[in-house]
Amino acid sequence: MSARPRTAIVTGAAGGLGRALAVRLARNGWRLVLADVDDEGNRATAEAVADVGGDAECVHLDVADAGAWQALHDRLRADRPHLDLLVNNAGIAAAGNVGEMPLDRWRRVLDVNLSGGIHGCHTFVPWLKENPAGAHVVNVASFAAFASFPEMAAYNVTKAGVVALSETMRAELAAERVGVTVVCPGFFA
Repeated sequence: MSARPRTAIVTGAAGGLGRALAVRLARNGWRLVLADVDDEGNRATAEAVADVGGDAECVHLDVADAGAWQALHDRLRADRPHLDLLVNNAGIAAAGNVGEMPLDRWRRVLDVNLSGGIHGCHTFVPWLKENPAGAHVVNVASFAAFASFPEMAAYNVTKAGVVALSETMRAELAAERVGVTVVCPGFFA
C-alpha cells in the first residue's frame, strides 16, 4: 500500500530558489502547485519538475493580492483532500536609501515580501491544521533580516518581518501539528 501523495504550494516558483525547491520536492514524490506572476518561468519550472518525474500545476498568483490567494484556496480545496506544505518563497528586492527610494517601491516590496507571506499563511493555515497527518509552512526570509545591508532597507525590513511572523506562528501552531520553518539564505545565483 503506497502513502497518499503529498501536495505542496510553492510561490515564486518561476526561477531561482523557488524552482530549486520545486524540483527537489518533485524528486521526493510531492505533487506541486507552482505559483508565480511569471507564467513563462512557471511553465519552465513545471518542465523541470516533469523531467525528474514530478507532477506540477502552474497557477498565476500575485502574492500581494489577498483575493487571489482566497481564489486559489477555494479552487484547490475543491480538488484536493489535504494540503501538506505551503512554501512562501516569492520575493523581490529594491535598492535605495531611506528617504530617497520612492514610497511606491517601498510599498511593492512590502506587499510582495511581507504581505504575500501573511496572505498565504492567513488563507492556508486553517486548512493545514485540518491535515490528519500534520502539515508544514516554510517561509523564506533572508540573511538580510539580520544583516541590515545599507541601501536595502525595504528588503531588510520585510525579511525581518518574515522571521517574526514565522517565530510567532511556530509558537501558535505547535499544538496543531503544523510545523513552521523560516529559511534565511545568503545571496546565491
